[in-house]
Amino acid sequence: MSFMQRLSTFRHSFRFRLLLQLALLTAATTAAFTLFYVSHEISVYRSQLQREAQLLADQLAFNAKLPLFAEDRHALTHLIEDAQQRFPVRMLSIANNNGVILAAVGDPQVGKESDDIALSVMVTAGDREYAPEALLLGKPPASDEGQAIGRVSVVLETSGLRTRIRNLVAVSVVIGLCFWLVVSTLGYLLLERVTKSFNLLMEGVKEIERGDLTTRIPVMSDDEPGRAAKAINGLAEGLQRREEENLRLQQERDSALRLEVQTEKKQIMARLIQTNKMTSLGLLASCMSHEINNPNATIGLSTHYLSLAWRDALPLLKRSAEEEGDFSLGGIPFSESEHEVMGCVDKIHANSKRIAQVVQDLRNYSLGMDSEFTPGIDVNALVASALTILRCYNRLSDSNLSVDTPPELPRITGNQQQLEQVVVNLLMNAQQALPKGKGNVRLETAYDETANQVTISVVDDGEGIAEEVRSRLLEPFVSTRISDGGSGLGLYISNFIVSEHKGCLEFQSEVGKGTTVTIRLPAASPPIFHLSS
Repeated sequence: MSFMQRLSTFRHSFRFRLLLQLALLTAATTAAFTLFYVSHEISVYRSQLQREAQLLADQLAFNAKLPLFAEDRHALTHLIEDAQQRFPVRMLSIANNNGVILAAVGDPQVGKESDDIALSVMVTAGDREYAPEALLLGKPPASDEGQAIGRVSVVLETSGLRTRIRNLVAVSVVIGLCFWLVVSTLGYLLLERVTKSFNLLMEGVKEIERGDLTTRIPVMSDDEPGRAAKAINGLAEGLQRREEENLRLQQERDSALRLEVQTEKKQIMARLIQTNKMTSLGLLASCMSHEINNPNATIGLSTHYLSLAWRDALPLLKRSAEEEGDFSLGGIPFSESEHEVMGCVDKIHANSKRIAQVVQDLRNYSLGMDSEFTPGIDVNALVASALTILRCYNRLSDSNLSVDTPPELPRITGNQQQLEQVVVNLLMNAQQALPKGKGNVRLETAYDETANQVTISVVDDGEGIAEEVRSRLLEPFVSTRISDGGSGLGLYISNFIVSEHKGCLEFQSEVGKGTTVTIRLPAASPPIFHLSS
């Protein structure tokens, strides 16, 4: 910064305004004091000259009585010349009572046109005494007795007064100027010290205004500027914390947005992958249905042929048993295997039909075709059929299963085989949820009169389902047992089937305490209760 810039900055500063006011006040005070001092000194000096003039006039009037009465000009001249040597006299004159000047020194007319001190005293004849105090102080005599015989006129020289006034003014101005300079310098140093806190305060405020909230103003003292600095430091600290908090929130928001975008991107990619999987699964299901139907048709035909062959061979086997006695057939006595073989044939035929129906449902689902619904389905019978299927494959142990199916439930409309598959899936999930296969599973059916719905509930006291998994249970390929061979499609397909029946699946689970899954299906009609007689 150049000198002119610093000077311009100083001229617009608070310190300069205070210094200017102090300098003007000091100059005015000094000038007033100088004027008062000079005026006082002039007045004192002029009063002193007047007293001298009075003393001189009184002495001449006293000493000039006899010479004046005798009109002795030589004696009067000697008196005034002697007085001229002792006093700075411009003019002295002694005149008789008729106004005739008997002795004079200087121009008698000078006192009339000059500012010099002029004094005139009457000379009287008589017993008029003057005390020394009267002569020194210029007081009149105690009495005015006596006859006037003349007049003494005195005009004192004032050139010394003017010289003294000039010197006095010059000295006063020099002293006043020095005093003003000293006071202004001391005032500047004092103001610099006093306004240092204000300058630091303003510099700190400017830094904060520029956006540097880390600036802290030094606290020089515990006065108003110091308290203002503390307040501004507290404000800057609060603004800094708020800015840091805003920056942190902005970073968190940006991170959340990036995470949300990444999550959404992953979800979109997952949906695309799932869509591709489902498309592939549909194509695979169509191909598998063809591949499964062919051997299943052969199984059906073979079962039908085996059934006919068993019916034709049964009379011959009975006759042989009657004639020759009981014999072993397949390691089992004929008397026992007679019904077992036919039961096995019927089970093979029933399961072959079931395989054909499941394949057809899977094909319809993959092709988007509606399944065939039939009215009047008995929910308790549906549940019993699902339990029979599981028991045939030893998937349930009667020791840990309890069933509560109250009679007289209303009928529903739907596909029995699909609903049996849903119940089978839920029971298998409940069995797998038991720790090491130990625990209890409860199957219940009920009627909700308020919603006019039939409910099927599967309750287990297994491991439970975590919250983050529970919210995604109905998505495809989501399973807690993927590593154990789970496909993640059981609940997805079950939910789809229940939704097609205008119902819903409800989950209630607590980790470590168990899970309750409820199927809600709309009832075709309210139940009819029979009154016993």
